Amino acid sequence: MSKILNVLIVDDSASVREMLKAMVNSAPDMRAVGPAKDGLEAVQMTRDLRPDVILMDIIMPRMDGLEATREIMYDVPTPIVLVTASLELHETGTAFRAMSLGALAVHRKPVGPAHSDYPTQSALLLNKLRLMADVQVIRHRKARVSLPPAPAAPADAGPAAEVAPPAPPAPVEVAPLSEPVEIIAIVASTGGPGALTTIIQQLPPDFTIPVVIVQHISPDFVDSLRTWMARSTALPVAVARPGDPPQKGTIYLAPGGKHLRLTR
Repeated sequence: MSKILNVLIVDDSASVREMLKAMVNSAPDMRAVGPAKDGLEAVQMTRDLRPDVILMDIIMPRMDGLEATREIMYDVPTPIVLVTASLELHETGTAFRAMSLGALAVHRKPVGPAHSDYPTQSALLLNKLRLMADVQVIRHRKARVSLPPAPAAPADAGPAAEVAPPAPPAPVEVAPLSEPVEIIAIVASTGGPGALTTIIQQLPPDFTIPVVIVQHISPDFVDSLRTWMARSTALPVAVARPGDPPQKGTIYLAPGGKHLRLTR
């Protein structure tokens, strides 16, 4: 008998929690646990229940999906799939930032059970949960840590010790290329949006080599990813179209659910 996957449901809407719970429990290889109504509860339940995968909303009171991802990936690293009902950039951008902190994927919330598309949408999301539950996640350091104020030093205490910042990593030496570079190709999967942004932020405004990117992501989020990435670079970012010749200094994203083939 195959292992039953425990899925922690996290959403601030009671009706959505019940819908997602019923969806997960309809799969013979899954069981919904929790649920949590915000990020704070999600962090605590992850510690207590140790789920195999987390299905979490993005916009929630008290602690949103971004902060919850930060805490969980530092404290109890667990595969996280974020869900959103909105494709507005303020929400999808938060999802992409959460992916840079360790969340594995972002997915559109399924429609309700009465909708004709529910069987298809729920099957896609359940399959995503199965795939992500198998991903080996690693601990992420916290990008921002809030510490309580230090206690007052005794009157007779000597000077406080100073902690030196960590030394920067040694530069990596790369052998010069024997041939001129005509195009740069990047393929990314889970956690890719954060890594891609880190890379393109380093490209100068006068960069002249075309960059083509295949990011495995739901087709619903490609336009939002393009807009989000464009805010991190002075170079133009476009979704590739069949027959378009790569332009110098332009970053191209593959359309959702597609790969790219370059021909001369």
